Amino acid sequence: MLALDDPITAAEVLRAFHHDEAFLFLGAAFNTVTIILVGLCVIRRKPDGLLLSLAWFAHLYGIRLWMNSELLNMSETPSESLHRIRAAIDYLVPVPAWIFFNYAGFLGRLRKNLWIFLSIFIGLSIASLIFGPRPAFHHINNTVVIVSLLIMAFRWSRRMIHERESRVIGIGLLSFILLALVDNLSRYARVEPYGFAILLACLGYVAAHRTLQRDREYTELQQELDLARRIQLSILPSAFPPSQSFRVAAKYIPMTSVAGDLYDFLIANDKQAGLLSRMFRATECQQRSSPPWSRWPQPRSATTQQIQPNFSAE
Repeated sequence: MLALDDPITAAEVLRAFHHDEAFLFLGAAFNTVTIILVGLCVIRRKPDGLLLSLAWFAHLYGIRLWMNSELLNMSETPSESLHRIRAAIDYLVPVPAWIFFNYAGFLGRLRKNLWIFLSIFIGLSIASLIFGPRPAFHHINNTVVIVSLLIMAFRWSRRMIHERESRVIGIGLLSFILLALVDNLSRYARVEPYGFAILLACLGYVAAHRTLQRDREYTELQQELDLARRIQLSILPSAFPPSQSFRVAAKYIPMTSVAGDLYDFLIANDKQAGLLSRMFRATECQQRSSPPWSRWPQPRSATTQQIQPNFSAE
């Protein structure tokens, strides 16, 4: 004989919605940030590890808020697979955060040990999918997160005095840590997502500042290369002097915007002319103790050729 579950009333759904209203909105906001960051990378046609890791971080936390909502518990029948997926997502959340700090250059010497932290969190996530949630997994995750946050806070306390970006991230980390502690110590408070929103805003500021700075430096570099190209083209002869005996054509195509090769024509008379060409090649330093002038391009050849009347006679 089958036993049917009690139907969910509209009042229960409304009560669950009001209970999770703020967190559902934050989850949607975090996933919207993910879409914007990914779309920005698509528009720029350039995958940016800083933006993509931040997008992954926001997406995982937004999915985590939705997975832990009361509305999902009401609409879905409790199952072991759902609990395993929730635990796996919880353990994966710190992974993109560490990758973001690595791309931002904030880890310093900890960069060598990055794979240790990533392996722990990824291993816990895989273990939760295979064996299900375990108290030991939860304790290991909390211990590693607390230790890593303390290490990062210690490093930031030394850098916040001199660097503006470190101060911004320090404010976000401090807000997230304090609200997470309140959330864990209090039985009724759920304020950690607000701390994450502050942290995400601070990380977004740093990512936007870094991206705009790189784009500005790239634009300035392109402008300098364009100026160098125009200067170089102004030095090269635009055409061979007219002659009734022969005709010469030249075309200069550098590998990139500019190059070091030069050429010019030396006219002797109506039937004799010389071609002066100077080609450069960049030499690499084989030893660190080499003198500074060895790092500059050295002339490969400087030749002068005499053009005979029958070379390109009309």
